[in-house]
Amino acid sequence: MAYDLHHKNLGIKAIGTVESGLKYDSVNYNDPITVGVAQWYGTRAAKILNKMRTSGTWTGVASSVTNDLTSHSETSKWWTTRYLTKAEGSSLKATLIANKAIQNAQFRDDLDDYVDTAESLGMDKDSNTLAVLFFASMEHQGPLYA
Repeated sequence: MAYDLHHKNLGIKAIGTVESGLKYDSVNYNDPITVGVAQWYGTRAAKILNKMRTSGTWTGVASSVTNDLTSHSETSKWWTTRYLTKAEGSSLKATLIANKAIQNAQFRDDLDDYVDTAESLGMDKDSNTLAVLFFASMEHQGPLYA
């Protein structure tokens, strides 16, 4: 079985289903800032929100979120302590939906990175496709544990 677009889409669907139920406007209030279809967390959430703010649609978002994105580097560990309030999360929902294309592109890039990591560890994506996709799911959930 060769790794192809079908398998890439399968990997994205599997991870997105577990993370958000495939809801692009998903916000998790139980962890520090966690948003979107892939439930990007902390610095990764800041990175994708910055992409939306600078290259996508950014309307109606709480000023506190915008201010934090401009005053804290997206690589700052501060983001791993930043929780969204219900009002902030609600203000992001329309923007998350409006930026599906940005989320999809990031998700594809993420999966490519996970597959590259699997291959660097000796897994072959073409001869062991399903195991590589399982690894990708684990890599997304917790890279240290994959």
